[in-house]
Amino acid sequence: MIYSSKELATAAHFADPRIFLNEAARYALPVQPKRIIRGSNRYSLLDLMLSLTLGELRAYGFSTAVAADLTKRLNLEVLSAVLDDFCAGAVDRLIICVPQRTDLDEEFSTVVTSWKDFVAFVDAGCANAIPLDLSDAVRAKVDGVF
Repeated sequence: MIYSSKELATAAHFADPRIFLNEAARYALPVQPKRIIRGSNRYSLLDLMLSLTLGELRAYGFSTAVAADLTKRLNLEVLSAVLDDFCAGAVDRLIICVPQRTDLDEEFSTVVTSWKDFVAFVDAGCANAIPLDLSDAVRAKVDGVF
């Protein structure tokens, strides 16, 4: 799947893709074009997920700078693997756990696939994450609904 900068800007709740790309560069978001088609940058589904996460955090009232900092704490390798499983239908839910602390070890999972997993995650003493259920938004985007 390939997406335009306009689609990423819409997912991140920006009115103009130029403003979104400016903010992405300013705060060093890990959003990079994967291809160029007819002079226009195209992005992957992982980049769209990061934009959705940024948009959700901004909707909660975080400034763009804070939301970008929180978004950069996600484990992109795990997110990419779970996103592939989600698109293949192996998992039903895609819940991003945005960590609030920076001193976390590698065992801190930034993606879970069910609310039961998140509750177990909290019971294990890792209640310092903001859960974002992006399952419906990602499924709609993959299906071409929005």
